[in-house]
Amino acid sequence: MKKEEGRKTRSDKKIAVAPYVSSEVYEMVSQVSYISDLPIKSVGERLFQEGIHSRVLLDHIKGLFRRNYQRTGEHMYVGDLTLSPYRPNFEGEKQRLHMRMLTSYHDRLTDLAYALDCSNQAAAGLVIETAVMRKDILYPFLGQIIVRELDTQRYNQLRSLSRFLDARSKDAYITTPVLMRYIVEQSLNDQQKLNKSLDQLGFGN
Repeated sequence: MKKEEGRKTRSDKKIAVAPYVSSEVYEMVSQVSYISDLPIKSVGERLFQEGIHSRVLLDHIKGLFRRNYQRTGEHMYVGDLTLSPYRPNFEGEKQRLHMRMLTSYHDRLTDLAYALDCSNQAAAGLVIETAVMRKDILYPFLGQIIVRELDTQRYNQLRSLSRFLDARSKDAYITTPVLMRYIVEQSLNDQQKLNKSLDQLGFGN
């Protein structure tokens, strides 16, 4: 009889991860979930993906690495074994952020947790906490959602508007990313869905 081969792991299989985050960060993720019309678990997953790719974020947390960490074959962060293992320290309340991530990202998470000398849950929480608190990571993520909401014609209209405003602005450069940042800030401040903010600017469906 033929020996039965083991089942292969699907490359698109998702693995459950549920890190603790501060209540403040959980509330922010909930706000992003509301204005973007994405489930909280999807927001958590996307923020982790953005964060683990971000050199800005990794440069911010590299001082916690006890072991070396390789960033996508481009850059090696050197660890320091004299450091204490990373342990999250929450001053106030904390909440679990339930999400699922692709196997490839879970492997990256495992590598990061090894460098930090902590659990996968703690490493995931650190990435999300840092990503949410940094506008240079959070806003581009939300900007991608704006691009998703717009067809080619309306995106070109948005670019034309930014050029129009830039030509008449004496104090600042106004580019398409700057305009997107304004839309994101207005949506977060007003607790208003991104597509409604786009409607108000004349770029809705």
